[in-house]
Amino acid sequence: MLPKQIFGVSRFNIYWLVPIISLILCVINSPANAEFQINSGSSTITTNKLITSAFLDLNVVGDPATALSKGIGLTVVVRGRLYRASLASVFFRVSEWQDKYRIEYQALSNRYTLIRSNTGKTEDFATLKETLAATEKYTNTSILPTSVTVDDILQIRLQVLLD
Repeated sequence: MLPKQIFGVSRFNIYWLVPIISLILCVINSPANAEFQINSGSSTITTNKLITSAFLDLNVVGDPATALSKGIGLTVVVRGRLYRASLASVFFRVSEWQDKYRIEYQALSNRYTLIRSNTGKTEDFATLKETLAATEKYTNTSILPTSVTVDDILQIRLQVLLD
């Protein structure tokens, strides 16, 4: 009797009301759809430098693409970490770096702008797909820490994030 007095519905309807409200909230709060994938990569060590190359597959749809079209810029971060193996084959982080790419939509010119934060280089593209394709071939050159030697067992991990 209490639920009917409070909500104005019978007990049977309350049991159906909770799943329906949950479903509505899940649809309203759907997550942003940004798919980032690292297809392949390699690294080489030359005279105290680490050169890392990778092919990235970036796809932005849904909420981020809508936000971008309304003038809210997106930042794609490529984070790299260098690990060295210890005696027990456990890897410890030795070095870390990140490269940021800022993507903005210019409504007046109907073009997308890609800003490479580390170099300050700016490029313009007609579509979002072309803009993301420009970041497809990733290369980073960093100086090896003094604690790392050529004979060490090393591992590099790349991660792509939407910031």
